[in-house]
Amino acid sequence: MNSLRRGRVQSVMLLRSLAVAVAVVLLAPSAAVADVPKPAPTPCVNRGGGLLRPIHDVVLDDKTLAFCTGDDCWMLDRATHTVAAAPKVTPAPEPPRDPAGTLGDGKGATLATADKAHVEFCPRRTGGAPACKSFPLAFKTPAASVRPAMNAAGTLGAVVYRGSAEPDDADHGPSYVAAFDLVKGKQLGALAGGDVVVLDRGFVVDSAKIYNAALKPIGKLAAYDEVWIKVGPSTDLIALRDKTTGELVLQNTRTARLVARIPLGAADPTTYFRLVATPDGAMVYAIGGVEDEGDIVVIDAAHGKLVTHASAPVCAPGTMRRI
Repeated sequence: MNSLRRGRVQSVMLLRSLAVAVAVVLLAPSAAVADVPKPAPTPCVNRGGGLLRPIHDVVLDDKTLAFCTGDDCWMLDRATHTVAAAPKVTPAPEPPRDPAGTLGDGKGATLATADKAHVEFCPRRTGGAPACKSFPLAFKTPAASVRPAMNAAGTLGAVVYRGSAEPDDADHGPSYVAAFDLVKGKQLGALAGGDVVVLDRGFVVDSAKIYNAALKPIGKLAAYDEVWIKVGPSTDLIALRDKTTGELVLQNTRTARLVARIPLGAADPTTYFRLVATPDGAMVYAIGGVEDEGDIVVIDAAHGKLVTHASAPVCAPGTMRRI
């Protein structure tokens, strides 16, 4: 559910990295040309060069964690924590975005539709036909967009009714989040907000505030992170990055309780790490980018502790991989 945010964040980071690289080339003295790293002849990971190679095609199974940094691909043995080169993978295309006002299941089926006047949720029940429920929307202000959201179980739903931020836009106005109990078939309420993620037992609004299944506030996210992940389908844990302290944070969204803070070990606390959790929620892996490219932080989420660091082979001094 956070894939669109993750894509936007990675795109912004790539543009910033490219801008820095261009500035270095344009502003560096000519004598510094001799210090430009040479291309590394074999796959390796860059450290300290400031070049962002996208982390892509992350695949986790029972025995390995596979991922790519740019054109180089790697495989972590989850038992021994050793990393070896893997065959090159062509980056998978980004999944298509849902049409405006809809929520899809990623397989071609529409789960919810919304416009300025109403929303309809049609969760897919195991072994049965969709049980659709419709609700009116009665906001009195204009909206530039309306987006539905729903949890995987189909028990809670929400709508983001977003006004335009531009004062001269005809749809200028405030933004709201409306929440719904799809089991009881009722609207829980509405509050100011421009984004929502629907959890198993509640809601996260604007990547900041946590609400329970009755839309009652229970706390705040321990750190602001737009690309936090859920830790397994059967836990209430989420993992997020604290870019002020450089830590991975485990937090219980049912109680808002902070479970653990685990240092990621990067010199720059804002360093991007791609987070991935095992299906059972027992382990979380954080894959470093930019100056910590290819560093893998292995975390025991069940016990809230650091297990170890692993790394793909680091490029030799004076060399780097550019793509």
